[in-house]
Amino acid sequence: GSAINSTLFATARLAHTVAKDKELPISLDHRNKSGIPDRAVIGLGSAAAVFAVLGTLSTIVESASITFLFTFSVVCGLAFKQQAGLRLITGIGTISAAAATIALIIRLAITNPAALISLGFLTILAVYGRPLILRYINKASR
Repeated sequence: GSAINSTLFATARLAHTVAKDKELPISLDHRNKSGIPDRAVIGLGSAAAVFAVLGTLSTIVESASITFLFTFSVVCGLAFKQQAGLRLITGIGTISAAAATIALIIRLAITNPAALISLGFLTILAVYGRPLILRYINKASR
């Protein structure tokens, strides 16, 4: 539970930052009096609640882990390519995170294929739906 809570707030802050760069809807750029990106927290919390109702806590954690491992693998791979830091460390990080991502995908394919399909759908929605939403929002704001 604490991992999900910390992830929720970290992701909400990231969503706020990305919204400031106009890569997410500007409504996520809002902060309350305490400086908390409240709309992002509410949106992400609501999505997590829906996922909790539809699945299990372990499914949510595994799906989040796939996302984090994949992201870590990409970042390490970029650091390796850009020769940032020690190449041995970034190379090991890239390979290890990629292997863990693949292992977790295989585990989900065996134990909970519906969760893997849902994660795939959300990934496709994020990759292809986000640009469409942003284009629509930008047209409407002109």
